Amino acid sequence: MKKYFIVLYLCTIFAISGTAQENEYYFFRQSNILRPFLSEVRSTIVKSELASINKLDNNYYISGYNDRPFIEVHLGTDIPLLYMVSDRRKIKFSTSWYFGDVLLIDMFEENTSPIINNDYFF
Repeated sequence: MKKYFIVLYLCTIFAISGTAQENEYYFFRQSNILRPFLSEVRSTIVKSELASINKLDNNYYISGYNDRPFIEVHLGTDIPLLYMVSDRRKIKFSTSWYFGDVLLIDMFEENTSPIINNDYFF
């Protein structure tokens, strides 16, 4: 893993130094390129939804889950690393760390934890 990071770092430095006169570079600055849609399953938008579910995994032990309300919570963030702008070539380039979590919660669960499913993405 350390080797890949060093190679990526060196490639970035060489790319930046080769075209440094033509481009503008920003580190740790939000670019607003390809912002996620609200309806995306794995987006970095923080949101909460209250809904009923049509179908759950067969491992869920309650059979009447169609009549129960569920809460789906999306938590995520996008940490910007490098943002490059070239006005002459009309190019924008952005890299960032993208990670989050999706929780499915049954708030009326009485026997066990109310969290049914927990998905992490990186």
